[in-house]
Amino acid sequence: MSSQDTTSAPAATARRIATAWDLETTGLGKKDRIIEVGFCHIDIDTGEALFTESITVNPGIPIPRGSIRVHQITDEDVRNAPPLEHMWGFIRRHLSGDAVRDRGFDHVAVVTHNGRMFDEPFLIR
Repeated sequence: MSSQDTTSAPAATARRIATAWDLETTGLGKKDRIIEVGFCHIDIDTGEALFTESITVNPGIPIPRGSIRVHQITDEDVRNAPPLEHMWGFIRRHLSGDAVRDRGFDHVAVVTHNGRMFDEPFLIR
């Protein structure tokens, strides 16, 4: 797991935070699997990215070369990563806003690009 934290402590006034999230996968098909989940927590008023976290996930299948060209994540990168079913707590913590509230911020939104058409179906399979 990697993370980048640019915050020290919340300001005296509550900051309103949106959580943006994204997935990387082995491909676009129904049999493809998640290989990375990333979150970026953004101050809505300033646009500042406060902290990011991502995890790699072992998909249990080889990552096709075409997919590697898109995201540069290889079989070696995920070989020792946990399977998705072990990462639900981490994912839920971010999507629910707990990761933001734990740092003293107000969580107000979850956003994603193409989430309804691509990312969400991967999570609910």
